[in-house]
Amino acid sequence: MNKRSMNKPFSNEIPKTFRVAGMTHTVVFEKHKHGDSGFGEVTYPDNKIVLFAAMDGVPICRDQMIQTFWHEATHAILQAMGEGELNRNEKFVCCFSSLLNELMQSAETYLIGEEVEQ
Repeated sequence: MNKRSMNKPFSNEIPKTFRVAGMTHTVVFEKHKHGDSGFGEVTYPDNKIVLFAAMDGVPICRDQMIQTFWHEATHAILQAMGEGELNRNEKFVCCFSSLLNELMQSAETYLIGEEVEQ
């Protein structure tokens, strides 16, 4: 298999936009958040995920920012599914998004159109 055929597109990237249930969600960054313990938030009326670059003046590391994206994306997915009870269950959202993040961070992908080696 050549070097281009396997890659890790999700290991160092956060999407600018993505779709859930036909609705486009936008991801934006804000410089600072003060006082709250959260690193991000999702707002449903405007389908926006806000990720904070720093908390109380301390920069948020890359891994935490990516994990926060998947956490907020999980909230967006559960909202679109009409799963209000699960959406409010932070233990579930944290566990599920952590597993999803691990899957996406560790995934090696094929480029579409290449033959799978046998």
